[in-house]
Amino acid sequence: PSIYGQRENAGFAQRRPAHPRARRKGVAMTLVRELERRLQAKGARRIYALVDRRSPPAEPFWQSAGYAVNDQIAQYSRNFEEEGE
Repeated sequence: PSIYGQRENAGFAQRRPAHPRARRKGVAMTLVRELERRLQAKGARRIYALVDRRSPPAEPFWQSAGYAVNDQIAQYSRNFEEEGE
């Protein structure tokens, strides 16, 4: 996880894809477990992970970490063109 925060009883994580040579070595899972430990110590009772579906290993990774898709939450985004385009 590269970004994390906390609000009330919830923690938030955003994961950046690991380099292909760094995958399947347990590093990302170790980082997630440490993130969970720290957020729980601060009172978090739930962690939301923002997962990029364009990264094929992302969803299976989070599922293997015990996370599930939350059908009650929708993420909305809006893109703006850069000036001059």
